[in-house]
Order: sequence, then structure tokens, then C-alpha cells
Amino acid sequence: MEVMRCLSAGDKSAKVSFCWRLSWNRKWSSALQLEAELVSEVVRCLLLEDELVSEVVQCLSLEAELVSEVVRCPWLEAELVSEVVQCLLLDAELVSEVVQCLLLEDELVSEVVQCLLLEDELVSEVVRCHWLEAELVSEVVRCLLLEAELVSEVVQCLLLEDELVSEVVRCLLLEAELVSEVVQCLSLEAELVSEVVRCPWLEAELVSEVVQCLLLDAELVSEVVRCHWLEAELVSEVVRCLLLEAELVSEVVQCLLLEAELVSEVVRCLLLEAELVSEVVQCPWLEAELVSEVVQCLLLEAELVSEVVRCPWLEAELVSEVVRCLLLEAELVSEVVQCLLLEAELVSEVVRCLLLEAELVSEVVQCPWLEAELVSEVVQCLLLEAELVSEVVQCPWLEAELVSEVVRCPWLEAELVSEVVQCLLLEAELVSEVVQCLSLEAELVSEVVQCLLLEAELVSEVVQCLLLEAELVSEVVRCLLLEAELVSEVMQCLLLEDELVSEVVWCPWLEAELVSEVVRCLWLEAELVSEVLRCPWLEVQLDWK
Repeated sequence: MEVMRCLSAGDKSAKVSFCWRLSWNRKWSSALQLEAELVSEVVRCLLLEDELVSEVVQCLSLEAELVSEVVRCPWLEAELVSEVVQCLLLDAELVSEVVQCLLLEDELVSEVVQCLLLEDELVSEVVRCHWLEAELVSEVVRCLLLEAELVSEVVQCLLLEDELVSEVVRCLLLEAELVSEVVQCLSLEAELVSEVVRCPWLEAELVSEVVQCLLLDAELVSEVVRCHWLEAELVSEVVRCLLLEAELVSEVVQCLLLEAELVSEVVRCLLLEAELVSEVVQCPWLEAELVSEVVQCLLLEAELVSEVVRCPWLEAELVSEVVRCLLLEAELVSEVVQCLLLEAELVSEVVRCLLLEAELVSEVVQCPWLEAELVSEVVQCLLLEAELVSEVVQCPWLEAELVSEVVRCPWLEAELVSEVVQCLLLEAELVSEVVQCLSLEAELVSEVVQCLLLEAELVSEVVQCLLLEAELVSEVVRCLLLEAELVSEVMQCLLLEDELVSEVVWCPWLEAELVSEVVRCLWLEAELVSEVLRCPWLEVQLDWK
């Protein structure tokens, strides 16, 4: 309405002012539009800033969560450290147990050394017994040679007896001739009797002479019969002694052969015992080596435990080493078991040898019973000799020759009897020495058995220690596994911390971008403010114009 009024009035100043106001209104409207755009930009920037603030708030909340996680991680690390400390304390206890086991093993090693010294003494005793048995064997060989000489002498006596038998046969033939002469004499006596009958005057004297001769013949016959009986007894005694000597020589030869076999068996058993003793001596040395290996393994385990205490990150390698040591200990245990089995076999061999020696001793004990049977046989032979003597009495002329022949060789029989008696005494001494050696061997075997039992106890103690070590190693492995789990937890926490750190590192970059956006918005606001500030100056200029 004002515009229309001014235009209709035709006032120039009004028209100019109107045009100026119109142009100013246009500029003002454009400025207002620009300001509206700026306001919209400001609003948009404010919205963007709100969004950035929300993002910052989210980042701060995320940082708070990360900080809470970081704060929680030290507590978890403290718990892990406490668990590690407990594991280290448990390792210290295990180390103390291992030290106790090592001390116990040292005691066992000292016991084994004492057993080895005792076995050395037993071996020296066995060697001395072997020398004594060798001397006994030499004595037995000398007795065998002496008995062989006696047998040769007996053979010579038997040959001499054959010659005597030939002489007896010759005497029998001579006696037959004498009997024929006696028959001739009897026939001559018959003729003389007939002559006496024909000559009665001579009968009285002849009868007296015949009676005297008959009496003298009776006395002579009684003396001859008594001498014959005495000779028969002597011959029977000599024959009995000869037969007894022959039987004794045969029995002695058999006993000597049996003794030779027994000595060979004893020597073989002694050699086997020497081999067994050498094996037994070798087994303790092998056990000592195994014990040294076990001690080395235990020292290696102690070093490994110290490494575990010092370097937890090497636990995997240490576990592998522990497993290898356990496998080595298992092999050592298998070696110990093999040695024990070998010792059991050796003990079985010793027992078998002892049983064989017992059988030999039983054979030796049976020999006196066999001698008793031989004595009974000799008694029967003597009875048979008595019957033979009764037969010999029937032939006294033969006995006289035999007695003369026997009387020529009594010194040889005496020497043979003395030699046989000496051999029997020497055999008795040898048997007593053998019995003493067997008793000494029995004592030595009992000592060896006691040592073996002591070694078995020591081995059982070692096995118990090994089982205790296995339990300790299982505890160590369990602790190592627990430490591995703790390490895995620590690694997970470290990875989580790395993720949190990466988030925290990424958040400052986001904050920097937000700050750059805020700065850009602030610059835009400053430009808008400068434009707004410039607009009033423009209005003033317009108003001035």
C-alpha cells in the first residue's frame, strides 16, 4: 500500500528511498536466506557434533570398559602370580622330596657297596675252598695211583696163586702116586701078616711093635690133623683176607671211580658257582651303573626343576625332557627287572647245584650202606670159605704145600693190608675234608642267599623310590600342565590387552577425526559469524548510502 501510494504521488525522493529499501530488502532477504543456510549448516554441524559427541561418549564408554578390563587383568595376573607362587612352592616341596629320595638312594648305594664287599669276601672264601678242593683232588689222584699199584700187586698175587694151584695139582698127582705106593705097602703088609701068621712066635713082638707103631702113628696123625686144622684155619684166614682184599679193592676202585665222578661233578658245580658268582658280581656293578644312571637322571630332574622355577616359558621343552627321562627311567627299570630275573635264574642254578650236591652227598652216604651190604656178602663168603676149609681138611697134604706157599708171601700181604689201611684212613680224612668243604659251601650259599635277599630288599626299596619319583614326576607334570594353562590364560589376557590397546589406539584416531570435524565446524561457524558480522556493516553501509 505504501509503495502504491509513493508511486502514485510521484515523489522522487520517495521513489529513491523506495528503490533503496527494495534493494535493501532484497539484499536483506538474500542475507537472511544465506543466514538461514548458515543456520541450517550450523544446525547440521551441531547435529554432526552431537553425533560426534555420542561417538566420543561411546568411545569413552568403550575406554571405560577397556580400563575396567585392564584393571581386571592385573587382578587376574595377581591370581596367576599367586598360582605360579603356589606351583613354585609345590616345586620346592617336590625338590625336597627328590633330595630325600637322593639321600635314601645314597644310603641304598652304601648298602649295595657293603653287599659287594661281603660278596668279595665270599668270593675269596670260595676261591680258598676251590684251592682246598684242588689239593683234595690231587690227594685223591695220588691215592688212585697208589691203589692202582696195589691192584697190580694183587694181580701179581693172583698170578702167584695160579702157580700155587698148579703146584697143588702136581702135589695131588704125587699123592696119587703115594697112594699107589701105600697100596703096594698094604699088600706087602698083608704078605707080612700072612708070614706072621705062619710064624706065631714072631707075632707077639710084631704085634707089640705094630701097636707101638700104631700108637705112634695115632699121635703123628693127631699132630698132623691138628697142624692140618691149624693150617686150614690159617689158609681160610688168608683166603678170606685175600677175598676180602679183592672185594675191598674192587669196592675201593668203584668208590674211587664214584669219587672221581663226584669230584668231576663238584668241580663242574664249582666252576658253575664261579660263573654264577662272577655273574652275581657283575650284576651288582650293573646295578651300581643303573643307580648312577638313576642318580644322573634325578640330578637332571633337579636341574630341570630349577630351570622350570627360573624359566616358566621353557616348560614345554622341560616336559619333553621329563618325558624322555621317564622313558629312560622305564628302560632302566626294565634293565633292573632283567637283572633281577637273571639273578633269579642264577639263584635257581645255585639251588639246582645245591640239590645236585645233596644228591651226591646222599650217594656218599649210601656208600657206607653199600659197604655194609658188602660186609654181609663177605660174611657169606667166609661161611662158604668155612665149608671150603672143611673140604680142604679132607686133603691135608695139599694144605701143607699151600701153607708153605702162603708162608712165603706173608710180608707182601702185610704190606698190601697196611697200604689199604693207609688208603682207607686217607680216604676217611678226604671224606671229612669234603664234608667240611660241603658245610662251608652250604654256609657260603646261605650267605649268598642272604645277600641276594638283601639285594632284593634293596631293589624293592629302589623300586619304591622309583614309584615315589614317578608320583613326584606326575605331580610335577600336573603342576607344569597347570602352569601351561595359567600361561595360556596369561596369553589370552595379553591378547585381550592387545585388542584393548588396539581399540584404545584406534579411538584417539577417531577422536582426532572428530576434533578435526569440530574444528572444521568451528571454522565454518566463524565464517558464518564473520558473514553475520559483515551483514550489519553492510546494512550500515546501505543505510549510509
